[in-house]
Parts: sequence; C-alpha cells; structure tokens
Amino acid sequence: MVTCPHALASEAGVEILKAGGSAVDAAIAASAVLSVVYPHMTSVGGDAFWLIHDARQTARGASVRFLNAAGRAAARADVEWFRTRGLAEIPMKGILPATLTVPGAVDGWCRAHADHGRLPLGRDLAAAIEYARDGFPVTRRLAHWTAMAVDALAANAEAARLFLPEGRPLPAWGSARCNG
Repeated sequence: MVTCPHALASEAGVEILKAGGSAVDAAIAASAVLSVVYPHMTSVGGDAFWLIHDARQTARGASVRFLNAAGRAAARADVEWFRTRGLAEIPMKGILPATLTVPGAVDGWCRAHADHGRLPLGRDLAAAIEYARDGFPVTRRLAHWTAMAVDALAANAEAARLFLPEGRPLPAWGSARCNG
C-alpha cells in the first residue's frame, strides 16, 4: 500500500511495487512525484527524514535505521548577505533567497536507494520525470496555492514560467496542465 496527499504520487509508488521494487523504491518514486505535482508542500529543495525497517536485520537487532537527509545551513549565509538584497532579515518563506539550508531530500533518496533499492534509481524517478516533462492535471489545491502566492512566484522568473503561464495563476483540473 502507498498513500500520499496526491493520487499520482500514490500511483507511482504502487507501480514501483508492482515492478518488484522495495518499499524504499516506492517511497522515492512517490516523493519525487510529489516534488513535481505537489510543489506547494514538498520539493527536491527540501529535507527528508527516514525510518527504514529492514526485516532481514531483525535477528541482528538493527532492524530500524534512521536516515537524516536534512540539509546543512549555508556556511557563508549571514544577515549582511540578505541586507545587500534589500532584506532586513532572513525571510520565513519565498522562492529564493529564503532557503535556510542546503536541500537534502535528493541526497536522502540516493543514500536510501544505495542501501535498500531494488530497481534502478532512474526507474524510481521515471514517473516524476514524465510529469515534469509532459505536464500533469492541476488540482484545486495547486491552483489555490498559485493564486495565493502570485507575488512570490512572479518575483522569480523560473517559478513564474511554470506556475503563472500568461501571467495568471494556474486554473484547476480539466482546463489546465502544468507543463515544465
């Protein structure tokens, strides 16, 4: 079973399990798809914390592994860097320069996959790559988020290109696809 806040991510995880992948493969597939289709809540620019149970290790007493894939704080980030960009403090949200840590999610995928993956990593990422390349139906949640974040999205050329086509927020479902 795979459960996610977006059906396309759950489906990607289930397809990986059907193809003989491990639970870690399915989690990578689902997380990668969420990074594309659910960007207002998760992304490759985030962190990941894993608890991985390996039934083969139960007899040895080390059956649960914790994997911390949180990014490290930028060594040279200081308030002065933000001041030179017109900011009096490090912003709590936004596109950039609000990043407080170096993203760790993708490194976590790679480390978990190296120890517990059964399928090639490219296979785990295939659905996410397809949605990023070919697009996906826009949910009401994503449409709502883009409408609420117009100013922040418009301030970043790449974000605006993806989420504000023709300068307007994405409309929901049948009338829109988000294309990478």
